Amino acid sequence: SSENALVPLLREGVSVRDSSVDSKRDLDDALRGACNDFIENTSNALAGLLLLLVEQCKSASQSTDAGLKSQPFMRGDKVLFVAERTAENLPNELRNATDNMALYLENPATQSILLKPVVRKITRALDEGRRFAGEAVDGEFEWDPSLRATVLAKFREIETTMKGAMLALGRSAKSSGH
Repeated sequence: SSENALVPLLREGVSVRDSSVDSKRDLDDALRGACNDFIENTSNALAGLLLLLVEQCKSASQSTDAGLKSQPFMRGDKVLFVAERTAENLPNELRNATDNMALYLENPATQSILLKPVVRKITRALDEGRRFAGEAVDGEFEWDPSLRATVLAKFREIETTMKGAMLALGRSAKSSGH
């Protein structure tokens, strides 16, 4: 008990492993957080209106009150606006995203790995959007077969653009030898 505090420390040594494990965990957490932020921010930049529409649809369909069909955001013209605006802005936003990634990540394969979750998130939103558009009743809120076909065609265009960007990154990775 009268022993100096340094004696047991010298006798047992300092555990460096614990602090390195904590540092590794901290680094993993920081990297995971940064990647999640990237996915969220990039998804919103590429298809924010579409993601918002799908979230509104999910919330409304889960509520027991009015339900999805009576919501103003499910009007046919509003859904078409979201689909058209997303399809129109997507090529430029994708180019901006890939150009910005190229500033920090030289390897196209790494860029592709980072972009895959963004593509998956938007593809899931498109699947949900198709489902919600399919549930809309003809003759209500400006929905009819022609409008539905136009909306679904825009959703396909968005999906094709997203997949095309992934293919281009894949070709880039192969041609650069990475």
